Formats: sequence, C-alpha cells, structure tokens
Amino acid sequence: MKYPLFGTGVETFAYSYNFVRPVTHNLTSEWDYVYNKAHNEYFNYLATTGFIGLGSYLLLIIIFTILIVSRLRRDQNKVLTLSLFCGWLTILITNFFGFSTTTIQLFFYLIPAFIFMENNQQTEAKKLEKIVIYQWLIIFILAVATIYLLFSTVIYYLADVNYSYGLKYSKINDQQKAAGYFERALKLRAEPVYMDKFSSSLAYLSAVASVQNQVELSKQVANLSDSYNKKTIQEYPKNVFYWKTRAKNMYYFFQITGKEDELLRGVEALKKARELSPTDPKIPYSLALYYSIIYDTTKNNLEKKDWQKLSLQEIDKSIKLKPNYQEAFLLKKELLKKYNLR
Repeated sequence: MKYPLFGTGVETFAYSYNFVRPVTHNLTSEWDYVYNKAHNEYFNYLATTGFIGLGSYLLLIIIFTILIVSRLRRDQNKVLTLSLFCGWLTILITNFFGFSTTTIQLFFYLIPAFIFMENNQQTEAKKLEKIVIYQWLIIFILAVATIYLLFSTVIYYLADVNYSYGLKYSKINDQQKAAGYFERALKLRAEPVYMDKFSSSLAYLSAVASVQNQVELSKQVANLSDSYNKKTIQEYPKNVFYWKTRAKNMYYFFQITGKEDELLRGVEALKKARELSPTDPKIPYSLALYYSIIYDTTKNNLEKKDWQKLSLQEIDKSIKLKPNYQEAFLLKKELLKKYNLR
C-alpha cells in the first residue's frame, strides 16, 4: 500500500488502482475495464482514505452499535429502533461483499438519525413562540443555501446529460457532434473529464480539417485541444488516462504537421503513463506502434535500427504482461514482416 495513512484521496480509486494493479489482472475477462471502486466498501475506504479514514469509519460503526445495543437492553419494547438497527446492520454486511451506492450511503447516515429522533421524541406539547429576527436570518440563510445546492445539482445533471450524449457520438466516431456536446457540458461545469474528452475530439477534428486543406482552422482547433489537455495534466498529473489522451492527441497532430517531434511527445506521454500504470499492456503496445511510425519517418539507417529494436522490445513487453493479448501478437507479426525478420 503506497499511502497507508491518508490514502490516495476521496473517490480516486478509478485511477489510483493503476498504481498497484497486479499483472494477473490482465488474464481476466475484464482486464481493460475502468474500476471505479473495489467490490468491498471497507477496502475502498482503506485505499482512498488510508488507515485514518477507515479507522474513523469503523469507530463510527462501533460507537453507534454500542449505543443502540445499550438502549435496547434498557428498553426491549423499542420495536422500531430494533427494526431500523437490523436494517442498518444489513448495510454493513452488503458493504463487505460489494461497494455502496449513493442511496445506501444516505441510509447509512440517515438511519442512525431516525433512531435518535425516535428515541428523543417529546410527548408534552409546546407553546408556539413568535419567531425572532435572528431565527428569520437563519431561515433565510438555510433557504438560500438550499436553493443554491438544488440549482448546482440541476446544473451538474444537465452537464452530465450533455457529456453522456458526447460519449455516444464519440463511440460512433461522429466527433463533430461529440465535441459540441462536450463543449456544452464544459460551459455548464468545468469538470476535468469533460476537458479530457473535449480535447480528444478536437484533436481528431483538427486532423480532419487538415485533410480538407483548412490549414488555419486545423491549427486553431489543435491549439485549443492541446491547451485543454495540458490543463488536465497540470491539474491532475497522476491520472494515467489524461496522459494516454495526450499520446493519442500527438498522433493526430503528427498527421497535421508530419513532424517527428509530435511523435516523440507522444512517446514521452506514454512513458509517463507507464510510470503511473506499470502493468498496463496497452501502453507498451502503443509505444511499439509509435516507435514503428518513427522508424518510417527516420532517414538515418543507424537510427532506424534503434527504433526497430525499441518497437520489438515494447511489443514483447506487452505480450509478457498479457500472454493472451491477441492484438499484440498480430502487431508483432506485422512488425517482423515489416522489418524483413521473418
């Protein structure tokens, strides 16, 4: 465990798992899935908040359990309390065998509140008192805060809807419509994942504009794409997915400029990605492709041999990480044929 005390940060499992991802994971049917959480909520707390976070979580559970058990012993007629407590215990069990959802998390904290409210009910009637100025002030502040939170939630929802549409169009390679939806999502909420996808779509569109001889437009779109990508990497340098996006973008920029420098930047991005995710077989696979392309663009025969050697080394690393990686075997076959080694 790399960060035992405080973990990698709240809700960071999706990319921090790559730091310690075991090689054996590559042999599973879900080897290239993105895991948002582990299938054990307690492991999630340990990974993302460390022993401090998990300890606090377990301490809360222990204290609440002791309080309720002691109350039930004093008064055995608390049927509602017992029922709610049993329901709450089922959350602890299901959290052990899986991860919790937002609804379950709400019940984890609301059920104890319901129990305390039920136990602290006052039967005697109270005389209504006139609301004083400071109470009106508190009501006003709470009302404004509630409206703000509701408005923020609606904005977040609308941004996510646009992002979802963008992903759908991106999957069918309609990058123009995808970019439009990603841009709308960004205008509503500046999320890094929106920037990342928008950057990727723009890079593709810049290459398309270049093919259509729209040189100035291609340059502007490429610059915009690169600026978004650099921003995400600067703000979240430990996110391997943003480095992969950079490598992919550099290939599109190479299609525009034809400069080897773009490919070398892509190689640097992939090397950084490998530091963050050393057991990902797709990274050496991509490096093999990049080295192969650089081999084609290089005129110096001595340098060609170096790039050839590097491409074969990387594809072998990919196969070593995932011995049943069919695409890697096919690429190796193509490389050997290309280099007249078979």
